Amino acid sequence: MTKTRRLTLELAENISNRKLKSLYSEMHSFTEVDVDAVANLAPRLCELRLDGLQELSDDLAFALTEHDLEISLNGLEELSDTAAIALSRGTMDLVLNGLKILSFAAAKSLSIRQSPISLDGLNELTDEVAAELAKHMHELSLRGLTQFPDLPGHLALARKLTENETLELWELMNLPDRVASILGQRVGELGLRVENLSNNIAEALSHHRGRLSLGSVRSLSPLAAASLSKHDGGLDISNLEIISDEVIVALASYSGNLRLGLQRLSESGADALAKHRGKLRIDGLGDASEKVVGILAARDDFCELQLDHLTDTPGHFAYIERLLKQCSPDFIAVHESINIEEVLRCDWHRVELDSVKSITCKAADLLSKHSGSLRLYGLTELSPTTAAQFKNHQAWLRIDGLKQISDATAFELCQRQYGVTLNGLTSISDATAMLFAQSSMVWEICCGLTNFPDTPGHVAMAKKLVEQYVRYDINFEQLVTLSAAVASEFAKTRNGVDLPALDALPTDVAFALSTCKGSLSLDGLLSLSDESSVALSKYYGESLSLNGLETLSDAAAEAIAKRRGKLSLDGLQSLTDSAAKSLSRHHGLLSLKGLENISEQGAIMLSKHRPFVTTHALLFSHPKLDKLITQKSRRN
Repeated sequence: MTKTRRLTLELAENISNRKLKSLYSEMHSFTEVDVDAVANLAPRLCELRLDGLQELSDDLAFALTEHDLEISLNGLEELSDTAAIALSRGTMDLVLNGLKILSFAAAKSLSIRQSPISLDGLNELTDEVAAELAKHMHELSLRGLTQFPDLPGHLALARKLTENETLELWELMNLPDRVASILGQRVGELGLRVENLSNNIAEALSHHRGRLSLGSVRSLSPLAAASLSKHDGGLDISNLEIISDEVIVALASYSGNLRLGLQRLSESGADALAKHRGKLRIDGLGDASEKVVGILAARDDFCELQLDHLTDTPGHFAYIERLLKQCSPDFIAVHESINIEEVLRCDWHRVELDSVKSITCKAADLLSKHSGSLRLYGLTELSPTTAAQFKNHQAWLRIDGLKQISDATAFELCQRQYGVTLNGLTSISDATAMLFAQSSMVWEICCGLTNFPDTPGHVAMAKKLVEQYVRYDINFEQLVTLSAAVASEFAKTRNGVDLPALDALPTDVAFALSTCKGSLSLDGLLSLSDESSVALSKYYGESLSLNGLETLSDAAAEAIAKRRGKLSLDGLQSLTDSAAKSLSRHHGLLSLKGLENISEQGAIMLSKHRPFVTTHALLFSHPKLDKLITQKSRRN
């Protein structure tokens, strides 16, 4: 059951202009809104996103349009005729994507609104409603329509929709011929979900100008393919299953950017596509034969493939060589009209082969000659001999898909002079850790590791990490446990330490981290022992963030309040009077954005804090207490 939350006049009056940002982030959660509250807030806002409302009274509807604001009411499934009359006023966007039904009278009212309207939740319309909506003079979004019958009102609506900047009908299952003919007259991007494309519909859509996306089409007849080949503006048919060579030949005659999804492709089909003029991308041919790959690699224009493997075959070698030429700095600078220094600085000449799961030594050796970075996120295995081929590659090697790595492979990678990223690794042996610690190469292995034990290699690696990250925070997104020795090394950074997944803080680790000079963020902790709180009270860095804490004992509050600097406890929903009294003595910014429950005595205590206390949830649960805390603390 949805929790009831009411936006009252009292709350609105207590929301200062300074706190309007807090209101914007919470506005969608209100399930009830008073008319007087809207009257108070509307003059100070530029939008009203009340998506939590499931019912809209007529009085509230009129109040919402007293001021010209963007209005979003995605929680409504029905709209009364009188409310629609009210919403007909305004020139800013109106979003009603939750509506399931729309009456004729409501449609007639909305059609005269002088702003874009979004009704993406409607699946079907009566022809009378469609006719009224067709009269709307601004952008109209109906992405949820599943039916578009061949009726006068719907035909008029189809003509109206062709005027949209972008037209997407991703839920439309069937497309009558006359509707297709109208859509075919559109100039601009067009996306359709239709699975079965008849010859007549294909002929109608061939007259469309602009990018045409038919991502749900599974099969095509030769005649339909021939019709689509006359289209101009870019064609995407990326989910085709099994199609004949005759269809491939027809599509190959298309002039322009072409994206196909194919499960199989014969050599004769590849020969036909090799003659296509324009950019070509083929998805789904992960295990294409090397002859097919070689034929496509010889095209005048490059063909992008999503290969599963790179093997020691002429076809794959030809594809790699063509890819490297396509991604060379000189080629990009000339064809994209970009200064070559800019290409090099932004690494726009990087090679991305994320679909590749395995690679042979010779293929790796070819790739290593590229001057830009290599991204092989799909690699699931990397042998030592293959890793050795990347030794002389002179840019970043990004292989973040690897989940594990052998000591021998790590040894070969550490012979590189340029960086490598292995952020998919969840654990490494102590020997591998020592190899990285002793390597002169820059590396990134921070994101995936879950454990940093107290072993010589891991401690040495932590020390090397701090040396490498001179300008950056130490951030291990998945690290659940670490030893005190490793924590001591992390704390030596001049920057911050961020360990969002750490779910426990032993006292020795807390003491080690307390020596950190930069910011310290431990938002994964749900609880904090009194002993660890005492340890953290010794931390005098610029900011301590414990936003995951759900409870805080009186003793813990007394301890951590002794440290100076910003203290963030945004996860706490309640505070005892004793804890509030302790925190009021803290010197530095105090953030309690999640605080919902506190006694009046506790609020008076917090109001004595300086420089000030940042609250958020309390503003909506107890606005008077929030006002007491924030206004008095700012005066202090």
